[in-house]
Amino acid sequence: MLKKAVLPVCVLLLSVSPSSARTIEGLEIPETIAVGDETLALNGAGLREIIGEKHYVAGLYLGKPRRGPDAVIEADDPMVLRLEMISSSKADTMKRIFLHGFKRATGNKLEPIQERVEQFLNCFSENIKEGDIFEFKYRPGEGTEIYRSDKHLAIVKGFDFKKALFSIWLSKSSVDKGLQQDLLSGEFRVDIEDIN
Repeated sequence: MLKKAVLPVCVLLLSVSPSSARTIEGLEIPETIAVGDETLALNGAGLREIIGEKHYVAGLYLGKPRRGPDAVIEADDPMVLRLEMISSSKADTMKRIFLHGFKRATGNKLEPIQERVEQFLNCFSENIKEGDIFEFKYRPGEGTEIYRSDKHLAIVKGFDFKKALFSIWLSKSSVDKGLQQDLLSGEFRVDIEDIN
């Protein structure tokens, strides 16, 4: 009787365990991230290459699965974009890359958020090392918190800034269409309702 009960449980565990983690470029991407008291799940993840060089692995975390870019950009909901660096780069290079992304995302109309873009860029005052992890955590009514390897660097206010930041990766002007598709795969592997 015991053997009959144990066998289905073992089969169930074997069938669940492969989906419990995602590995990209040898990096294990966490399936969940906390924003305040809420837990968000990995919606999708992918590799960002710049001029043929592998730069970072990005992951998008949401409260529910989404595949449409506008549904994410226009949502005033908690969300996180996580970047784990594969290569090192100069601080000025990172600032230029992000500034270019903001210009593309806003159609070169940075004036309404110019000061906040500068505040964001100032978070990249030190050179970037392989293994650095950046997290951009949006909290409605609070703003976008910027973390570097768990160190809180700043909070940038405004829903309009959040939309511009996430548009760098998700809008029709996305800097990398392949990465955009990966981030918007909508493939949750955890049950958020059970966690929260």
